Amino acid sequence: MSDKKADLAGPGISTYEEVAKILPQDYSSLLTPKEILLQQLELSGQMDLVDQPYHQAIINDEIPLGIGGGIGQSRVYMLLLRKAHLGEVGVTIWPQQLRDICAERNIHVLQ
Repeated sequence: MSDKKADLAGPGISTYEEVAKILPQDYSSLLTPKEILLQQLELSGQMDLVDQPYHQAIINDEIPLGIGGGIGQSRVYMLLLRKAHLGEVGVTIWPQQLRDICAERNIHVLQ
């Protein structure tokens, strides 16, 4: 599971074609390897949790362990919410020119 399809086009999220449109060509997997999960459980003395459905789903590559953060997470929000601009899912100080252009196109950036 180290490709775009496995990371973000998983169960119920989207199709690979939709995801491929928003990710850069040099994209690398955002997933933490399942071996890390096993190491974390072992080091924390919680190996009894390995049989839980959530952990089994990660170990069996049925769901991703995580989707990262920052810009990658914002892009996932954009995809799920069908938004056109990063400003529709993330708050920052946007220049007035950008806000004007977005307003003309009925894009509501958060401030």
